[in-house]
Amino acid sequence: MIQINNRQTVELSNREITSEGFMKVNANVARSGILNYCVFDFPTEALPNELKNAPMDQAIRVLYRPEAVFDKESIASIIDKPITNGHPSENVTSQNARFFSRGFVKAARKKGNMVSADLLITDSELINQINDKVKEECSTGMKAEVLWNKGEDPDFGEYDAEFKDIRVNHVAIVFKGRAGDKVRLANEESQNNKKGNGKMEKRIVNGIEIEFSNQALQAFDSVTTENEKLSSELDSVKTELENSKKELDKTKGELDATKAELANTDRIDALVKERTELITNAKVLDPKIEVDNKSNVEIKKAAILAANKDADLKDKSNDYIDAVFDTMLANAKKGLDDSNDALNGAFNNAPKGKEKPSEAARKKFVENSRNAYKNEDK
Repeated sequence: MIQINNRQTVELSNREITSEGFMKVNANVARSGILNYCVFDFPTEALPNELKNAPMDQAIRVLYRPEAVFDKESIASIIDKPITNGHPSENVTSQNARFFSRGFVKAARKKGNMVSADLLITDSELINQINDKVKEECSTGMKAEVLWNKGEDPDFGEYDAEFKDIRVNHVAIVFKGRAGDKVRLANEESQNNKKGNGKMEKRIVNGIEIEFSNQALQAFDSVTTENEKLSSELDSVKTELENSKKELDKTKGELDATKAELANTDRIDALVKERTELITNAKVLDPKIEVDNKSNVEIKKAAILAANKDADLKDKSNDYIDAVFDTMLANAKKGLDDSNDALNGAFNNAPKGKEKPSEAARKKFVENSRNAYKNEDK
């Protein structure tokens, strides 16, 4: 995911100065469509190979699909984020917010093809720059995944790349935004709040175009904004509830897993016993076998190959490996048993009428013990 400072033009309107001198203002902070970037706007490692050596000012048309811009998590990422005076040199974090922050975003919502947000600006210097019409545009500092797939959108036209998984870090008040100066804060009141122009304005409601007087339009827009704000807050609450449920489910799952582990000590003992027996059996086939950091199947394969280097185990199932191992182990143990039986037979058995070798050895040991003192006197 790459970091982008998106100098996107927005309109600031409906300013209000609080008793503390803070500025409450509404702003459109994002929109769908195509924005123009240059090569230098992207980290070198994020560029495709064909653009790594391109001129730094080469244009790149980036598509913001509506589903990416108006994604719930994308809009939610704007809320409570800091407002900055221009773009800072780094992401705003708890370590530097005291230095960079000039206010914060209170709420955000979809409004037409824009994301509308309520800002509270707390810095007098920035407020003065806005009132003096020095800075009247917004730019979102964000992280996003870039997809280098050229194409042509039916609504927005040709594009060279597109952004998805947009996550906002801060909203900057800038001299000039990426989309130019078409939308800006020109007056302390929006045009709709000016009285006496007598002009009828139109709005489309449920697909029907309706004309409003200035006063009626103010009321309509106020109600619409409030409804959108409430809808956004409801979506935020739903998101929080969903996240809380996920966390609860995760905690419950971890608790159940812990209980299962505590209640299943017999299974652990069985696994230890199984592992110990496997290592013992594997050493029957290969006394020098290495078993550290190997799974049970890997140990069996190593033992089989040690006993038969020509064995073909490639792409063989675990059941096949088990069967070969068990068979070779049984044959190896049978060979040991036969050898031991032969040795015991030779030592303890004798032809008819003759003394057993084991009995003769015992007698010789007793006789040597009795005569040991004689040798000591010599």
